[in-house]
Amino acid sequence: MERKSLGMASYDREIRESESLKAVQEIGDKDLEQIAEKLNADGIIADSDYPTFISQVMDFWNTKCDDHLRLHGYRGAHLDSCTNYYEDIGNWCVLYDTARYSEADETLLCPREYLDSKAKEYYKNQS
Repeated sequence: MERKSLGMASYDREIRESESLKAVQEIGDKDLEQIAEKLNADGIIADSDYPTFISQVMDFWNTKCDDHLRLHGYRGAHLDSCTNYYEDIGNWCVLYDTARYSEADETLLCPREYLDSKAKEYYKNQS
């Protein structure tokens, strides 16, 4: 019984990863080039930075998405994502270069700190 539920979870993840890739492929070339430029420069991008780059795409980011973004100029390491919930904002997500950002490696920048700074900026602008 447990194997079946694990199999279903794996199947669900594969479906979501496939949907993420499809969504990335549907983003316009110019937008993908701008996203690649930002990631090359900063190593990180929030879903709030580019409206076409929604958190649903980032949540199930995978190496096939990396490969597609490389076709549009991305030159960094594998990309990963993290999400934080903020009151009055909701969930915000970032996509980050794992060679430059990490939640576990204290020698690298933390992607959640980037999200927190974006949220502080949002709250400040709302005042």
